Amino acid sequence: MKSSKAHLNSSQKYIVLVAHQAGAHFFSKTKLSSACKLIESVEHPAGRLKNQDINADRPGRSKDRFGGAKHSYSKEFGPSAQKAKEFSKILVQILEVQFRKGAFDRVILVAPAHFLGLLNAKLTKHLKEACDATFSKDFAEMKAREIGLRVDALTETLAPLYKDMPLRASR
Repeated sequence: MKSSKAHLNSSQKYIVLVAHQAGAHFFSKTKLSSACKLIESVEHPAGRLKNQDINADRPGRSKDRFGGAKHSYSKEFGPSAQKAKEFSKILVQILEVQFRKGAFDRVILVAPAHFLGLLNAKLTKHLKEACDATFSKDFAEMKAREIGLRVDALTETLAPLYKDMPLRASR
């Protein structure tokens, strides 16, 4: 978990993005200790596919200039990893649009470690500054209601830690 103590404020609006490569849920919270409310779910069925299901072609082959050895070309990212990167970019774009509209002041991210890294890599400067906490948790197989309860438990642990901290002014 990463948190920046100077930002947490019980009077600000929070958005909690709970994501994995096959889908995401956006929750809103009016304060850290309040119950979260599901505002949107985004499915990404391509995130459940395996590499061989996405790209049926085998990699191209090359023959060495000297000798008779052959080897296959490989990509930096496999097809499923590329789909995950594309989905993380879409989620960050949704966050950015809502942030610019003033729908929320602060962000909390919850995702498996690898996908959390993809999201962090795509965050804009403004969203990075607005991000109060990240949790490396995999809630992929849970229903939205159960995820909401887990998120409430995670964020409730943050509220007492920061109630006496000096706060930075929002945007």
